[in-house]
This record gives sequence, C-alpha cells and structure tokens, in this order.
Amino acid sequence: TSYEQRLAWLQAQGITGIYNYGSQPKAGLQLLGIGYCGVVLLAARQGQPVALKLRRWDAPQASLQREAEALSAANRVAVGPRLMGHSADILIMDYCPGPGLMQWLETERPGLDRVWPVLHSLLDQAFRLDQSGWDHGDLRCVTEHVRVWGDRPRIIDFSRASQDRRPANVTTLVQGIWIGTAIAATLQRQYPSTSLAQGAAPHRQPLIQHLRQYKLAPSDNTYQVLLNFLKP
Repeated sequence: TSYEQRLAWLQAQGITGIYNYGSQPKAGLQLLGIGYCGVVLLAARQGQPVALKLRRWDAPQASLQREAEALSAANRVAVGPRLMGHSADILIMDYCPGPGLMQWLETERPGLDRVWPVLHSLLDQAFRLDQSGWDHGDLRCVTEHVRVWGDRPRIIDFSRASQDRRPANVTTLVQGIWIGTAIAATLQRQYPSTSLAQGAAPHRQPLIQHLRQYKLAPSDNTYQVLLNFLKP
C-alpha cells in the first residue's frame, strides 16, 4: 500500500497524531522500536496513547496478518499488548510504557518481594502461551521483548510467533532469564544465595533437569514443579 493509503486508513481508525518519541532514532525521528519487519511509533487515538507498528517497505513478510493472528491468540490468554485494529501493513496496539526487564532490574534494584511476582507473572504468561499452541519465538532475548510498568510485565513483539513449531515459551524464557545471559548474571549478583541465582554454573544442572521434564511433558504438574523450584 502507498503512504497515502496508510495515512487514510490510520485516519479512519481514529488516529489523530503521531509523536516523535522513543529511544530508537531513525531518519530524524525517535521511535519506540525498530525491527526487521517493522517500526513502532507512539500515536494518539481518541485521546489515548497507542503503539503503531508499520510494516517496513523492505520487510520480508508481504503483510502483518500473521503477527495480528498471533497477537489476537495471545490476547485470548491475557498475554501481550491488546490488539485494537490491523490492516495488512499496520497494527494498532496498547502502548506498553516502562523499561525493559534488564533496565528495570538495574535501576529499580527491587527486593525479592517485588522481583519474584514479576518473574512469576512472566512465567505464567509463557505457560499460557504454551497451552494456547503458539510459540513466541524470541523469548530467549527477553531483554528486548518484555516491558515492566508498575511492577507489571508485558511480553511484546509477536513478529516471529508461530503455530507451526512446538511451543517452547516456558523453556526459552527460563533460559533467557536464568541461564548464561546478562539478566542471569544480574540476578546472581543482586540475589546471591537465593533460588533466583539457580542459573549460576555450579548449580545449573538441577534447573536444566526440571526444564527437560517440562519440555518432555508440558502440563500443569510439571510447570508447578518448575515454578516451585525457582520460587525464592
């Protein structure tokens, strides 16, 4: 679609303005995010902030339809920003403010009474995605795909989500948070001698074993066993 067609569609959807706001610079603008298939901008709709994802002209996908389907499925299990409308080239979503998970950990330095509910919520969201049959596809890179606002985490960016592979949301999320990543090192540094440091090399094997059990038979039971192991 042309620029004029996109603009007309946005106006028909009630978009009244687009803001030069965000941490990602591109072509003289500040954007909320830049990905391989789209850019995300802050906009106004009916007086409320929303996020717009616009398909890049050079994107490998011909449309954002598949991502819209994935986000709709995630919304049905209370995961992800709410999808408010979409076309082949544009998604209108809830705006998810707040820092990424790593920045939240480093700037807030939350106590166990705050950090565990956030991690627990993320694990629950990943489990619901597993049960829905959709794999997010990028939860190993949790620093890029989680926002925390008011101690409430949101999983974002479903551009690589698929029903065509076995869901591995819980296992990849646990690996991204606890095993061999910058976030894992932060947890080990800030919460030593707690279960949040389980991913440290000397203590990693029991965690990997619980992950294997869940991967072999994902269920409420194996998930609860894993959750209890990680809980401080």
